[in-house]
Amino acid sequence: LAIFFLQLIVLVAIPLLGSLLTFALFAAYVLCMYNAYMGKLWKVPVIGAIAQKIDFDAFLGKATATVANMNVVSGAADKVTNAMTDAVKSVTDKANDDVTKEKTE
Repeated sequence: LAIFFLQLIVLVAIPLLGSLLTFALFAAYVLCMYNAYMGKLWKVPVIGAIAQKIDFDAFLGKATATVANMNVVSGAADKVTNAMTDAVKSVTDKANDDVTKEKTE
């Protein structure tokens, strides 16, 4: 009977601990967001030390190249969009001129 009671206590405690952990992580998230909004650099006690050891340049080097490629593609897309806008404007102006011409005749 004591083993059953011990198992019951453990099974009740697991969801409670999970809920407390979730609440603590949410509170830390809100605190980090607030500090970022205020412009403060705040290092999370355990995770901050681990994050400082990570070499982000290895990741950002690839990301920077990808962003540069995206800028080239974006520039080309802007040129196509401008050309299409000019073409549509030209057709619209011609149609408006034709309608105006018909009304005056």
